[in-house]
Amino acid sequence: MRPRSRSIPSSHVCRPDLLDHGESVHHRLRSPCPVRTEGAPLRVVAHSVLSLPVGTVAWFVVALSVIAAFRGLFYGLITDDSYEYSWGGPTLAGAWLVHLVLGLLLVPVAVWILRGIAVLQTGTRRLLGDGGPVWVVPVALILAVAGALLFRSWLHQI
Repeated sequence: MRPRSRSIPSSHVCRPDLLDHGESVHHRLRSPCPVRTEGAPLRVVAHSVLSLPVGTVAWFVVALSVIAAFRGLFYGLITDDSYEYSWGGPTLAGAWLVHLVLGLLLVPVAVWILRGIAVLQTGTRRLLGDGGPVWVVPVALILAVAGALLFRSWLHQI
């Protein structure tokens, strides 16, 4: 029988103040990330306003990648026999294969994009007083505007 490990959970390593076992678990987990109190309501509102469009862009990327993957997988069942001039045509097998490969190749690209968005989403905690790089907030604003423009153009093409 292996001895039990006495390791410290990773959340405690990140937050040494959680090692104080005098508090109740409920109190320690209620506020996992302390926020500076001066100007806190304004910072919380700014963080929320910036996080919403960044998170929405992330969900939009997820939706587009799921649509691309499923359309690639089921291209032959979705298409309306106009595959003669589509990518991989003039045969259904060629068009289906090309759409399948492209749809599945876009999934890792979407995961890579989502990883970058997650870094931005985490970095916006700078607005809450956690520190971090200065470039995150302007880049998150640019991403929000670019995501809105992408969504608008996507709506016009469907």
